[in-house]
Amino acid sequence: MRARGFLALSFLAAWALGLQLVAPGLMAGDSPELAASAYGWGISHPPGYPLWTLLAHLAGSIPLGCPAFRTNLVSLFPTALATAALGFLLARRTGGGALGEWVGYGTAFFIGTGPLFLDQATGTEVYGLHGLILTGLLALTLEISSERFYAVMFLVGLGVAHHHLLLLFLPAIGWAYRDFLRRPSFLLRGMSLVGLGLSLYLLLPIRALAHPAADWSRPDTWTQFWSHVSRNQYGGDLQSGAFLHALWNALFFWKDILRDGWFLAGILASWGIWTRRKAWRGEIPIALGLAGLGLGLPLLLRVHPDPQNNSVMEAFFPPMMIWGSPWVAVGLQGLSARMSRPWVRTVGALLLTGLLAARVGSALFVSSQSRNLACEDMGRNFLLNLPRGAALYSEGDTATFPLAYLKQVMGLRPDAEVFDRTGGLFGDFYGLLDVGGTGSEDPTVMVRKERGRESSHPSQSIFYSEKETAPGRTLAPAGFLFQATDSGAPSWDESKFWPRAREPRAGLAQDFLSRETGARFYVFRALAGLRGKAPLGKIRDDFAGTARLAWDNTRVLNNVGMETLRAGWVDGSLPYFEGAVEQDPDFTLGWYNQGIVARQQGRTRDAVQFFQRALQADPAYSPARDSWAILLYNNGHPPEAVDQWQRLLELDPSYAPGYRNLGFALATQDVTMSKQLLARYLQINPGAPERAQVEALLNH
Repeated sequence: MRARGFLALSFLAAWALGLQLVAPGLMAGDSPELAASAYGWGISHPPGYPLWTLLAHLAGSIPLGCPAFRTNLVSLFPTALATAALGFLLARRTGGGALGEWVGYGTAFFIGTGPLFLDQATGTEVYGLHGLILTGLLALTLEISSERFYAVMFLVGLGVAHHHLLLLFLPAIGWAYRDFLRRPSFLLRGMSLVGLGLSLYLLLPIRALAHPAADWSRPDTWTQFWSHVSRNQYGGDLQSGAFLHALWNALFFWKDILRDGWFLAGILASWGIWTRRKAWRGEIPIALGLAGLGLGLPLLLRVHPDPQNNSVMEAFFPPMMIWGSPWVAVGLQGLSARMSRPWVRTVGALLLTGLLAARVGSALFVSSQSRNLACEDMGRNFLLNLPRGAALYSEGDTATFPLAYLKQVMGLRPDAEVFDRTGGLFGDFYGLLDVGGTGSEDPTVMVRKERGRESSHPSQSIFYSEKETAPGRTLAPAGFLFQATDSGAPSWDESKFWPRAREPRAGLAQDFLSRETGARFYVFRALAGLRGKAPLGKIRDDFAGTARLAWDNTRVLNNVGMETLRAGWVDGSLPYFEGAVEQDPDFTLGWYNQGIVARQQGRTRDAVQFFQRALQADPAYSPARDSWAILLYNNGHPPEAVDQWQRLLELDPSYAPGYRNLGFALATQDVTMSKQLLARYLQINPGAPERAQVEALLNH
């Protein structure tokens, strides 16, 4: 009875703390897309997470808060339950009694109140449920029996049907139950139970046949289904990275250990290993699990080190904490046992209790998402400022996922269309995730699809891009979006921007994506201030707020520089572009835009060098080569300019301005070739603003 009371009390304490920290709506990252999939019982990004989607879909009917808040609770509830269950497990492992319960539940709360755990518990994510499943597997692995063998096999199937990270723990589980796996009767029944758990994946093709609103890659055929479940279409070749990146990933894991307060826990774990050295065979499953995740995962992923990958990698560390917690608890128990004098034991208990209280208290400041609405604000700004009937080509999870939630769940702006350039949301318009498709391999395919959609629309002036580049076309800045045709800038309704009194709760301590959404919020408000003739000081403050949050975000720094340049602050735009290339020396747009600034300032030689540096980073970046050719032509070097335009069209045959500029350049030298080029220009871009001038040359 006492043990059950501690278990219930532990859960209630973790739940109460979580309710103080949980986000009231959307969080950055995968949360909006997962919420959209849950409400429409759709299919989220690979491997589809059918178990989580089913549970979140059922939770969506609970009349609490907004839809995103309800799916946030689907993360918080299993995390609180996992914290309590882990405390119960560790208390049993350390012998029960007052000391065992203090050690077990104290260790579990130390883990459960860390920044990494709480980051995943306070928004819509799949890792809270993964942690609960892993806690159950740890309990079944530490205490082995024939009945537990069948439970562990079913839970393995269920866990793999939720998250593939569980595969890295299979050697540990296999070692623990090796004697049962050698017996054919147990193996056959066990594998049947694994298959039963895995059968949840069959929900994906079943739901795909119903054509839900969120339908990532339409896995309704065997090839599409396998591509989705195996993550082949999502992560590409996971083993294509360099081994040096694997080393960096491993070091990043250790950085997170220190960040999450695990320096002390690591010392206790080492003491626990020493304490259990005589029973080392029983500790092999823990060692195998930690080795599989701590070493196997970095070697498998080998992702390029950048801030966004850093944020993603953090999600893989809490399972290590759960799996290594028995050693921490045993180490703490051993330390307590060596405190022979009562006063020493009392002082030690007070110190550790104070440390735990400080950790819980710091969570209220470091991990609180209770006012974080930056992600939803950003998505609303995208949609509310589109003209009626507009279409948006969205590129990247940061913008696309909030748009999916706001349109598909909240029903915002049903008149506006969204096309996802990088994934499978919004009908997979480009076929990027079709097995054997060419959309992702050939940018001209995407351009043809977009232009075909635009040409069938009564107005070509209402198509916008979220990214600042689009193969085969030039883009005009339009707020924090870019107009995808050459027909001029749109009008904007400044009243739809969020008021100055509203502030995103995003600080430097938050993850990369949360800071990016907060940075974009400030940009939107700065642009509204420019159009509304707000005091320049406030506008500059908002731009500075963007730079503060996006100091390591090359794209956002570049875009702020572009908006500053567009506002007429030529000198003020340069530090943003310089900051972008400082973060990433191969960031093409940063070099290109420095060339634009130099050209406006009359520094032709510097401009040429910047354009050449952009082409060094990406030889196929057409705007840089086009700008270089224009400078050559205007400064008395027509042959060299023609060579660059010809090279441009070899690399990017869909780039319409290249045909126009080369056609004009050859108008007096090679009339036949000039007309062919200009005719091709109008074929690619029938809505060209200079169409009359081009047709006059063609008819001459």
